[in-house]
Amino acid sequence: MGRLRCLAVVGGLLVASTLSWSAWAQDNATAQARALFNAGAKAYETGKYPAAIQAFEEAYRLSPREGLLFSIAQAHRRQYFVSRDPAHLTAAVEHYQNYLAVATEANRRGEAADALAQLEPLVARLEAEQAQGENGSAERTGTAKAAVTQLMVTSPTPRARLELDGRDVGALPYIAGVEPGRRRLAVVAPGFRSYEREVNVAQGSIVPLDIELEPEPGRLDVRVEKRARIIANGQLVGVSPLAAPVELAPGKYVILAQKNGHRLATQHLTIERGQAQSVSMSLRTSSQRRLSYVTLGVGGTAVIVGGFFAAGALDRERRAKDLIAEQSKTNLTEADANRYDDLRSERDQMRAAAFSTTSAGVAFGALGAVLYLLDRPDATQTTPLPTEEGPRPRPGNPELAVGTDRYGAFATVSGRF
Repeated sequence: MGRLRCLAVVGGLLVASTLSWSAWAQDNATAQARALFNAGAKAYETGKYPAAIQAFEEAYRLSPREGLLFSIAQAHRRQYFVSRDPAHLTAAVEHYQNYLAVATEANRRGEAADALAQLEPLVARLEAEQAQGENGSAERTGTAKAAVTQLMVTSPTPRARLELDGRDVGALPYIAGVEPGRRRLAVVAPGFRSYEREVNVAQGSIVPLDIELEPEPGRLDVRVEKRARIIANGQLVGVSPLAAPVELAPGKYVILAQKNGHRLATQHLTIERGQAQSVSMSLRTSSQRRLSYVTLGVGGTAVIVGGFFAAGALDRERRAKDLIAEQSKTNLTEADANRYDDLRSERDQMRAAAFSTTSAGVAFGALGAVLYLLDRPDATQTTPLPTEEGPRPRPGNPELAVGTDRYGAFATVSGRF
């Protein structure tokens, strides 16, 4: 029983591992197909149709999406009008037909049908010419070029350039045949961190790379009085004095300087890639802090006055006791009795005044302390501006839209993969 249970557990683990590996492999193939499609689209845009055909066909092998059939047909169509090779014309018609057969509800069905209406008569005419042996039919029966080893490097980063094996080969996109083997490449652009890696280019393969460079952060130095909190778009970035300029992603910012007892200091600015900026900010004492000082001063004065009244009450008490002690040795006269009563009355009045002024002073002091301690500016009162850099839109469906030109057709990239 125990052995059967162990076998069942092991079998379950193997099934789970197999399913996980299968899901990972499928995701990896889809990602590779997306990269191939993007590279093929760049090759198509630059007029390198054989490279685009090779990339689209490899993407379709990894992820057989119906839209890729349309893309392959478009690339073959364009290459036919460039090279006049009948093999590309035949391949274009074949892929348009396959697309219409499987893409029953696709957006490009009408365009594919229009393309077939234009190309099928050309195919029929070429076949007729070949059958009749006209215009050197033997020279017209060509085949598409064999696949070559391709390196396709693209980047959405503006002004990006490629360095291949230490040599600057120009602005991206770079789509060209290369010698197989390990190649060292670097993508650079002003204002962005450079990207370097080695790739192994196998014989007859396509290596598509879409490299988005990371922007170099801007550096900001804020000069403001000590112990002020520096906030950029709602995030605390340091406390003055800053040991070094803070690094911020390129974009628009609201910079705040915040310190208890002071009004918020605000600065709007734009951080540029790789640039250093310095701003000076001044903090003004807040109205609440000034009121707390006044309240504390009034409270302190009242306590001091209450102390004088208390001292006076103690003096009257001492003098009254001295009078009684002196007169106890002799007979107490009526004048001495009246004087004694006056001293006790003054004592009681000064006691009451001392209690009142001291209590008021303590109350004013407590209020002043509360105003002082709670004088904290609210940085959330200022709404941060959004950063300039936003998410890059993804490319559309793996299809190429068709239009017309002097050759009878042209195409543009659209949709997402």
